[in-house]
Amino acid sequence: MKSNWQSGNKSRPWSRSAARSGIIGVVVTAAFALVAGCTGGAQPGPGNSPGTSSPGAPVEITYALWNQDRAAAAEEQIKAFETANPDIKVRLAVTPWDDYWTKLQTAVTGGAAPDVFWMNLAEARLYAESGVLLPLSDRIPSSQVDLAALPQSIVEGYFLSGQQWAIPLDIDSIGVCYNKTHFDEAGVAHPDDDWSWSDLIEAAQKLTPGDGSRWGIAAPLADQQGFINTVLQAGGTIYDKDGRSGFGTPESNAGIQFWIDLIYKYKVSPSVQQMADTDPLDMLTSGLVSMVYCGSWTLSGLRMDDFAVKNIDVAPMPKGKVAAGVSNGLGHAISATTKYPDAAWKFVEFLSTEEAADIGAKAGGAIPAYNTAQQVWVDANPDFNGQVFLDALKYSISYPVASQDSAALDTFVMEALLPVWLNERPIEEVGVEIAAHVNEELGS
Repeated sequence: MKSNWQSGNKSRPWSRSAARSGIIGVVVTAAFALVAGCTGGAQPGPGNSPGTSSPGAPVEITYALWNQDRAAAAEEQIKAFETANPDIKVRLAVTPWDDYWTKLQTAVTGGAAPDVFWMNLAEARLYAESGVLLPLSDRIPSSQVDLAALPQSIVEGYFLSGQQWAIPLDIDSIGVCYNKTHFDEAGVAHPDDDWSWSDLIEAAQKLTPGDGSRWGIAAPLADQQGFINTVLQAGGTIYDKDGRSGFGTPESNAGIQFWIDLIYKYKVSPSVQQMADTDPLDMLTSGLVSMVYCGSWTLSGLRMDDFAVKNIDVAPMPKGKVAAGVSNGLGHAISATTKYPDAAWKFVEFLSTEEAADIGAKAGGAIPAYNTAQQVWVDANPDFNGQVFLDALKYSISYPVASQDSAALDTFVMEALLPVWLNERPIEEVGVEIAAHVNEELGS
């Protein structure tokens, strides 16, 4: 298995934020300002033709998402919906993550947004405040949508300026995917619930032969599946309680230095260039590395990989000063310019039910947002310890989002941290610079 599943649930394998989406600050805001002048109409997914309706024919809407591995479950959900609603047809439009946000931006500014589409927390504020999304609050009370059955942190993440802009469809968490065969061959105990950073380092050293044939762990520049977790574990923050940047503190620096040391001090990780040339998940599933930090959504691909089923399992992240992690969640949003808002809402309403959640859970994709379907998801992945990801939700916080364009700030942070990962500049200097820039952008 290669790149078809490594885009994961929300993003590229090593980031769920929009940092690589190509949507940058004022350029996007200016482009979205054109929405007010766009005509309505049944809208396509990114790069697809519009949904249509002929006199006497069923209404047709388009449903856009970015994960091909979840397309089969989506098609099954659509079939169930259409059976109960024969007057509405849904066309699925799948666009790879690398192109999704750019194509969506183009579709929006051209008056051709999909009727229903996946949204994530990093982009929600920008899309909502730019008038791209249909407000949903007035529709919820008389619907089947039970917000109490969904993760409140994700529900609240899509509640902005007094309106609900998306309905959560899943939730995720982070763990460590590891090669249990490597551990057994090296005589290293498998990770347990109490292992620490020092335990991980010791294991990685024993799993690294030192001849370049294999590394104990991959330490890429990654936010959601990387440094956000270790910053939190070290007692730091990405944004503090006042909304200011948490970079540049001793705790946040320590959380980032953890990764740098894996590459340069302990020499248990491939180089930045090697991880750019070969995806870390490819390295794991080809036996080149023994551990990677991974999101719960990766099981949708691992379960289809014979090597992974035989050799890979999942463990909790090791503890730093504390056990901590980050969690994110997708939401279903509706285009503000859809020609068929009632049909689009009826579809989103169905996707928010236990029935739809069970369909997705049995396919083994991401952890469903609907609480009773989460154990169904664990049971659908019997070859892996999926319970690790559910347990991680107990100590994980919601993905940190800025009060303004979080995606653009994510981009800046990732670009600023690259010299640190290349061992060209110390995090002590770069962290202060990141905090100064972010706070200036936020006016704080």
